[in-house]
Amino acid sequence: MLRARTVVRKSPRNWIMSSSNFSSKIFKSSWKPSLVVADWDETITLNDTIGIVAETAYIAKRNFSPSFDHFSRIYMDAYSRYLSDFKKKSGERNSIAQEELFQQGMKSVEMTSIDAITKAGLFTGLTEENFKDQASKVQIRPNFIEFVGKCKELAIPIVILSINWTSILIKETLVQHGINLDSSDIRIIVNEFEFEEDGKGHKVTSGSWRNDVSVRTAIDKLDFLKSLKASYKEILYVGDSTTDLLAMLESNVGVVMSGGSVLKVLDTLGIECTSDFISLGTNSSGTSCQRLLTGGWKDISSLLE
Repeated sequence: MLRARTVVRKSPRNWIMSSSNFSSKIFKSSWKPSLVVADWDETITLNDTIGIVAETAYIAKRNFSPSFDHFSRIYMDAYSRYLSDFKKKSGERNSIAQEELFQQGMKSVEMTSIDAITKAGLFTGLTEENFKDQASKVQIRPNFIEFVGKCKELAIPIVILSINWTSILIKETLVQHGINLDSSDIRIIVNEFEFEEDGKGHKVTSGSWRNDVSVRTAIDKLDFLKSLKASYKEILYVGDSTTDLLAMLESNVGVVMSGGSVLKVLDTLGIECTSDFISLGTNSSGTSCQRLLTGGWKDISSLLE
C-alpha cells in the first residue's frame, strides 16, 4: 500500500512536508497524468546497472588496467571532500534550499571520475553489441512491464530520465522484456557514448560521451523536468535517490520506490504526520498540489484511471 507524503509549496525555497498512511483513494477521482517520468537505476531496475555498463569494457578488454575500483575511489574521494567543504561553508543539508545548494556543486564531483575514465580510455573501441550482450544481467522490478502496458492503453507517454552512461543497455533490456519501442511512447534521456568509424566499416565508442546530452546530477534532472513541464501539464515522477528529489518536488506527483535511499533524506528534512488530505488540491501555479508517495509499480498503476 502507498504511504503518502504531501508537500505544500509556500515559497520558492520553503516547503512544508507532511506524512500519513493513505491508499490510492486519496484521489477523489481517477487521475491521468499527461506524462510519466521515471529514473532507471534502482527505480525501474532492482539494482544499479552502471556497474554492468562498466563491466562491458572489462569483458571486451580483459587486460585493461586500472580496475573499476580505481575510478570509484576517485569519485568517493571527490565526494567526501566536497561534502566536508560544504558543511564547513554552508552547514547541514537540512532543508530543500540547502539540498538544492548542495546539488548545484555536484557536477564537478561527478566529472572527476568521468574525466578519469575518459583519459584512461576505458570505453574505447566498444560496439553496440558489446553493451547489448549485457542486457540479460539487468533485473527489472516487479510489475513495471505491466505498468508500461497500462500507460500504453491510456496513451500516457513515458520518459526514462537517467544519469546512466548509455541508452543501449536500457533499450535492449526493455526489448528483451517484451516492450516494443517502436509502438510504445517511451523516450529515453540519458548520457550517450560517442561513436566513430574504426576504419574497418564498424562504429565503435571513442571513449568519450556526446556533448548534446548531459544528465549527471540532480540539477540536470531538475532542468530536464522543467523543460518537460512546458509541454505536459500533469507530471508523475518516479525515483529512488537524492538525484531524483528536486525533480520529484517539481513534478505534480512524485513516487519514491519502496526502500529508496531518498526516504531517509525526506525524514531529515522534517516530515510532519497529518491525515487531512483527501483531494489533490492546487498549488501556487494552479496545478495539482505536490504529493510524494512511496510504493512499487503495482501501487503506482493503481493511481492511474
